[in-house]
Order: sequence, then structure tokens, then C-alpha cells
Amino acid sequence: FKEAGGEWHSIILDLEAGRRVYDLHSADLVHVASIIKAPVAMLLFASLEKQGIPSANLSTYLEEHGNGYLLSQLLRDMLVISDEKATSELLAYIRRSGLDIEATLSEWGAPRVDVFNRTAPLEQIASLLAGLYQGKLVSPEARRILLGLMAERTPNDDTRLGVLTSLLPDGAEFYNKRGTITDERLVIGDAAILAWDSKIYIIIIFSYPGEGTTNDLKLTDAIEQVART
Repeated sequence: FKEAGGEWHSIILDLEAGRRVYDLHSADLVHVASIIKAPVAMLLFASLEKQGIPSANLSTYLEEHGNGYLLSQLLRDMLVISDEKATSELLAYIRRSGLDIEATLSEWGAPRVDVFNRTAPLEQIASLLAGLYQGKLVSPEARRILLGLMAERTPNDDTRLGVLTSLLPDGAEFYNKRGTITDERLVIGDAAILAWDSKIYIIIIFSYPGEGTTNDLKLTDAIEQVART
């Protein structure tokens, strides 16, 4: 981190042991860029639950309903392609459903997560991802759908924390969502859930220019070096 320059925030949770393996300023409120789309997706399923959609019918409902665009396509575009229009459409849908977004996030133990301004403490993002994987915050079917989308591979997914995929044992699970901003301000980050056997880890690393001199290539390389370590 020091060699790359910039300002760093990170957290690693060992869910099996129930402890933090590593913590670097994870309680600070920071811009989390597109990683906020994972909580948005979780809120979508909370809104469907509020509407009384049974868990067993979720896949069918997503394929048949929306607000001009099918929810299934919006969800995939947001999580896999990281499309901004899809994110806006889903947030509008969630609000129209009547779900109290702030109250729901508070109930989930993440009161400082702001899905509109895309700011949050990394420790609360990590807590949401842990709740997603452990099935504590969404239904089993919602969990299956969301993790399936987070596991889809796209170009460049073998970079940042994605370098871990070549190091993990056969049968390991790897789910991630990255965050990037290069216009106006620089934000380079990644969040991943890793699981194999009984081991489960949540890893989040975010970097910002800070007061030092750095660039996106240096920050990305540092994330990859840390991941390998």
C-alpha cells in the first residue's frame, strides 16, 4: 500500500472463526463506487418480500415484471455489467414499492450505508456481504440468484482480487463486485466472498489518491499484490 501511494481502506473477515483478520480504517465513511450495487440488489429482494412475493416464485417474478424493463435483466445488467441506468431503474422500483431503504439497512446493521451517494464504511459493506452469503438477510432463493450473478465472469475479472481465482483449490467459490471511478476523482476497489470447505472470507480493499502521487495502474497492482500475499 505504501509503495503504491494513495489512501487505503480495507477489511478481511474470517466468517468461520468469527473475527477480523485485517482492518485498515474500515470504520471510515468512504466512496464505495459500484460495490454499492450489491446492497441495492439485496434491497430489491427485500422490496419483493414486502410485496408478498413468495421466495419460490422469485425467478419467475423477475422474468415477468418490471417498470419498462424486466427486473431480471436490470439485475443482471447492474451486477454483471455494472450498468448505471439499470441501477437507477432498480432504485426507482425499490422506492416505488414503499420499502423504507434507510430503515431496512439499519435493521441489517448497516445504518451508514448510503445507496444514493454511494458512501459507506467498509466494515458495514462487509457485514452485508456476510449476511448475504450466510443467508441471514435474504431468502435462500434470493441468495442463490445474487451469488450466481456475482460469480459470473466478465473481461478483466481476473484482475484485482480476481487474481485469487487461480490460487484457490478446486471447488472453491469466488463472488465479487468491484468499484471504479476514473473521471473527476479516482477510486479503485474490489470486494469478494471466498469459500472452500468450511472456510469463508470477506475481503474488501479500496484505494484513493489521498495527498500522494499515484494512478489507477499503481493502485490496481497493489491490490493484486496484496491478494496474492
